[in-house]
Amino acid sequence: MVPKSEENKESNAITDFNLACFVCGSSDIVKHFALKPKSLKASHNIFGIPVYQVSADGFDFIDYNQCKVTVCPSCFFASTQKQMFRQKVDAPLPKLLQHPEFKNVWMKEQEQRKKGFQNFIPEIASVKRSSALVVKSYKTAIEASTTLAELNNSVELAWHTITLRLTLAEVLMDQGKPEEAEALLRNIQKKAAELFKTVKNRFITFRSGRLVMLTAVYFGNEKIADRYFDYFQKLKSQKLDQMKEEDQKLFNLVFGEMKRAYRNKADYFHENMNGFRLKKNND
Repeated sequence: MVPKSEENKESNAITDFNLACFVCGSSDIVKHFALKPKSLKASHNIFGIPVYQVSADGFDFIDYNQCKVTVCPSCFFASTQKQMFRQKVDAPLPKLLQHPEFKNVWMKEQEQRKKGFQNFIPEIASVKRSSALVVKSYKTAIEASTTLAELNNSVELAWHTITLRLTLAEVLMDQGKPEEAEALLRNIQKKAAELFKTVKNRFITFRSGRLVMLTAVYFGNEKIADRYFDYFQKLKSQKLDQMKEEDQKLFNLVFGEMKRAYRNKADYFHENMNGFRLKKNND
């Protein structure tokens, strides 16, 4: 019998969870790689995406961003979220996967995806994935998350999709593909601006506004950076006292990050950075 979890054979910083796919119902094992607490020393880029460069004492180094996406080897449904896969035989279908159209929409492209993954199938169960598979896994997770967000009309999942894109941008930068990474970042900025304009959820509004402003500073677009910074400054002076305590905490956190970038624009300008990381301080 296959154990629910086991030590990863390639890295002692990883625990393998042997899951199953809700979407296709295949009997194939779906490997989810969980990072052990305190096994890696993570810093963050300016967009809050973790960057893994050093392991803690006694642990093998692994760049967790390379194996963070869980991929079904049968239908190629992909997600970074463990709960999107079956952990127990009697586990209920997650609410987001209950949409009656999703399975049909996803399975309709199964053969096409199989062709795209055919050279990578042996690698899916490995934490040491090729650069091509790493990129493909994120693009497939983005496709799945985008489809689910649209079908479920979920702004939370739309934001999750943005974080997947940001992680892919960091991966591309790390792979030495700055043009692709920055093109993706421009696309992300447009999607974040759309969320900022249309969503009433403050968690998403604050974070998407911060993302748009940070991206504007990164590319040297002062007009957009000024507009978003001014909006948040007015929000602080006019509306902060009226917010719930948890919204106030989030606002202060987000606005603090925005002020840091706004006051140190030269440090956050792309030509003065180490990819998407500050040269002076990786955090």
